[in-house]
Amino acid sequence: MTAALRMIRWDILLQIRGHLYSATAISTLALCLVGYLIQPLDLSPKWLSLLLFTDPAIIGLSFVGAFVLVERGTNTLSALATSPLQGRTYVLGKVVSFSILGTLSGGLVAVVASGGSLKYPVMATSLVLTNVAAIIVGFALVSRASSVNRFITSMSFALAIGVLPLVPYFASDPSPLMLSLVIIPSYSMLTVLEAGFSGSQVSVTEYVISSGYLLLWIIAGWGWSVREYETRLRTYER
Repeated sequence: MTAALRMIRWDILLQIRGHLYSATAISTLALCLVGYLIQPLDLSPKWLSLLLFTDPAIIGLSFVGAFVLVERGTNTLSALATSPLQGRTYVLGKVVSFSILGTLSGGLVAVVASGGSLKYPVMATSLVLTNVAAIIVGFALVSRASSVNRFITSMSFALAIGVLPLVPYFASDPSPLMLSLVIIPSYSMLTVLEAGFSGSQVSVTEYVISSGYLLLWIIAGWGWSVREYETRLRTYER
């Protein structure tokens, strides 16, 4: 078994032992309940994508940060810092394990909210993209946080920025100032999630552009996260 697979397996086991799966089940059931209750409203895919957007925000930003802080508090990072484990392997374990959790959770919410009316391959791809992007941001934020309070502050700031694209996303005639907000990746997240619902008005071109933009953020964020582990988390624990 390679180091990457061992790290992924280790992360999943720690998440189970740390009751992260239980916490995810609770948040998923809550979102599913909301999705079920709004079914009679027959909301458009645009509004359903907003509901689905909260799932990677919870798991990607909140849970991954909390998990890394727990590892720091239990001296797990201290042990890893003295091992030959490479930064990219550590980050990969987090990204894959949390992406599996987030994609399954988001998929269930999407099925309930839409009544099963989905473009399943598109939705699955969109959920993977949005979860990976959110997880990488969450990891980078917690790497710079020396305490729980600092992480909460950073996460709150990131979420405040992340909701700004809702203005041009829902505006019928967005101004040039509003359109400037589309560079924030959460706009592309909303777009690709919307495309996964049947009846979506998102064109193939829009989907490809938004997916490509998220991939660029993921690539840049990957390098950022690995650097943050090597220069902050790893050195901090030594």
